Amino acid sequence: MSYGEKMLLNRVNGKCQIMKKVLLSAIVTLLVFTNCVKCKDQSSIEFTDIIKQSGFEGGLIVNVNSTGTELTAKPSENNNAIVQSLLPDPEKIDAARNANLNGRVTVTGHDGQVLPYADNMVNLLIVHNEKDISIKEIDRVLAPLSTAMINKNGQWTKHTKPWPKEIDEWTHHLHGPDNISVAKDTIVAPPKYMQWVCGPMYARSHEINSSLSAMVTAAGKLFYVWDEEVIGLVDKRMPDAWTLIARDAFNGALLWKKPIPDYGWRKWHDESMWEDGRVYAKMLRYAPPTLGRRLVANKDKLYVTLGYEAPVSILDAATGKVLSEIPNTKNTDEIICDDDILLLRIRTADSPPEKKVWLTMPPQSGYILAVNAKDGKTLWQSKAETVSPIFAPTSTHFK
Repeated sequence: MSYGEKMLLNRVNGKCQIMKKVLLSAIVTLLVFTNCVKCKDQSSIEFTDIIKQSGFEGGLIVNVNSTGTELTAKPSENNNAIVQSLLPDPEKIDAARNANLNGRVTVTGHDGQVLPYADNMVNLLIVHNEKDISIKEIDRVLAPLSTAMINKNGQWTKHTKPWPKEIDEWTHHLHGPDNISVAKDTIVAPPKYMQWVCGPMYARSHEINSSLSAMVTAAGKLFYVWDEEVIGLVDKRMPDAWTLIARDAFNGALLWKKPIPDYGWRKWHDESMWEDGRVYAKMLRYAPPTLGRRLVANKDKLYVTLGYEAPVSILDAATGKVLSEIPNTKNTDEIICDDDILLLRIRTADSPPEKKVWLTMPPQSGYILAVNAKDGKTLWQSKAETVSPIFAPTSTHFK
């Protein structure tokens, strides 16, 4: 090899070593940035970056003492987010209010360490200076499982409030998979104040099917099936508008909605009964007693029949997105979930939904299907026979 060729090779090797060091430095920087957002100028941080870092899924965001209007005035890009900024300086408040705010973003004054919110109200708290708010006050306003992003000397840290052991969940129609309608909650007591209120103020009841057919709660979220149609008019020509709705259980913020087609009195009654004055009133008054048993919440998943004769769907509890539809589960009348196992009570093809007026559901031919709650795969199936409501006394009872 000539002298010139050796010199050229050395230069190439030298550049390769420099590129390796640059690449390694970039990787280290990226890893550090992934774990914490670090900056010299807080106002340069994008609002969406903090949201992503926090794992925010929807609800109320409170932004405390921002040093600039960038974070404060940026409208929320999440349709399920309500943003309120607390600022100590009246000039900054005026500047923020004159910026591009929308109805979900508000600004108000704040010059103390006590935040103007009820207990367990906030889903994401952004604190720009750790000295402004104490950890005790942060935990007071944070809803369980919610997050505070706290700036400590230019470095953002994540603080998550744990779920209190005193608060129970109500994941099934009758509390849990054992069908015993008694909660293990120890914090419940006579009400002292209103935590939150949402509309509508009135619902159908008494002489017509209730506007509410099912409600459960898990992991700080409330899920219910509600008819959003006009409540004051009872007419055969009026359509149904049944909807699966998700709200934050601690502040009532709307997280998402999903329409439920093929649902309502036309599906669980014979429409011709409307013309018979003798049964007309009874028909509107009674609904299938299994409706409340078709909605179950479990951690970050929701199991529901999106229609009266529809199969069971698995939904993402945070977004309402349908993750999968469990095959061979059409005409499911009841869903039980325990220890990541689903028990489904399914009517057989020769036992269609009852469409007569009833006080109780008559015995029907059906079977029990056990399904893996994570992936929807069938574990086992019982023989077809006359079935009654099911329950799971222990986690090992049906494995």
